[in-house]
Amino acid sequence: MAPFGPSPKPPVNKRKILAIPAVVLLFGALIYGCFVGVDVEAAPGDRDLVITVEDVTVGLDFHKNAAHETLKRTWYLDGSFDILYEYDDTDGTAPLYVSSQVTRASSRADAGGQLTGMKLGAKATFSMMSEGVAETPRDHLFRWGDESSLVFLTVPEGDVGYYFVGRKDKAVVMVIVGGMGLPEGVPIERVIGSKLEVVSTRKF
Repeated sequence: MAPFGPSPKPPVNKRKILAIPAVVLLFGALIYGCFVGVDVEAAPGDRDLVITVEDVTVGLDFHKNAAHETLKRTWYLDGSFDILYEYDDTDGTAPLYVSSQVTRASSRADAGGQLTGMKLGAKATFSMMSEGVAETPRDHLFRWGDESSLVFLTVPEGDVGYYFVGRKDKAVVMVIVGGMGLPEGVPIERVIGSKLEVVSTRKF
């Protein structure tokens, strides 16, 4: 298996890249109009709906530290909820951040607003970065649901992350990976496809 190697050089300020998810999620929640929520423990089966660190490092010689992993549900006043997975090892020898959110909105209109908020939040955050990180749309590699967007974060030396947002009916999905691109020879479908199929077919 290929090793989980060091980041491209010259070094990119990974702390800015890995801080993206919190800003994006906040921006999306504010536009969505249901920022105040209640966090509860994840329900059985919630892990089957989110993209985990095992998914994004498939094919690599990578061993996770479970202490850096969290999974929770957040309920909102309108009856909608989020399932949020995070793996935050930004201080590790091979810094890596994985954030995967699945939202069940109260209506299709609200789901569309959530999706728009996530996209705008991501673009606003990336535009403020000054380390030469560029957004490279890769929608041709993967599409899902009623609408979706796949973007890679690149520097001259290669990819340093990517994000995917998509909506199907009232379900909205967002995946952010910072610190690495796709493992060599691994298609994006292998990383996120099976979990999105579960989102498409399961009532949750």
